[in-house]
Amino acid sequence: IYVADIAPQYPGGNQAFKKYIVDNFRATANGKFKVRFVIEKDGSLSNIVIVQGINRKSDRRLIKILQKSPKWIPGYIGDSPVRTACFYPIIINNITN
Repeated sequence: IYVADIAPQYPGGNQAFKKYIVDNFRATANGKFKVRFVIEKDGSLSNIVIVQGINRKSDRRLIKILQKSPKWIPGYIGDSPVRTACFYPIIINNITN
């Protein structure tokens, strides 16, 4: 895992990533997640870990959503894509069913 010269990015940027989470996550509780994962050279996500979660059910839902995420634009060192670790806080403010 490397520190990339060019950071990985969700297609469309952070706002698009937030929209993806909102559109696919149905919260059963409000709170803050802290999630860590690796963006692989091909843009897929691996090693998804909930560092801080809300509850087990919500944690599992978030992991499934991240596993189904569209491929990211990987990080680069020079002209080569590299595996890059990411840490994201995700705040859930409204409960839906």
